[in-house]
Amino acid sequence: IVLHDKRFTPFIYSDAGYSFAVSSSVYSGFKAGFMFNPGFGIKTYVGKTTVFVLSFGIKVQNIEYKIPDPTGTTSNLISSNSYNQLFIVKAGFQF
Repeated sequence: IVLHDKRFTPFIYSDAGYSFAVSSSVYSGFKAGFMFNPGFGIKTYVGKTTVFVLSFGIKVQNIEYKIPDPTGTTSNLISSNSYNQLFIVKAGFQF
């Protein structure tokens, strides 16, 4: 959502989706989960048709996987994690 269209234009954004997991030899039974990335930023024209974009946001991602029990007394332990990256910084150019 662009709030106005001037030399310096603030905006807000939101990315959402479902992440896919890749299994490894240590962990098994991956179940991917929901991903959400809201943020805000500013764009400014640095040329006639070139725009510099800088944005800041957060990212939340859920994933569940099985961890083998090292003692062998139980089956696999289930671990459900929510990964939070507090500061996401994106910078780039639009042409």
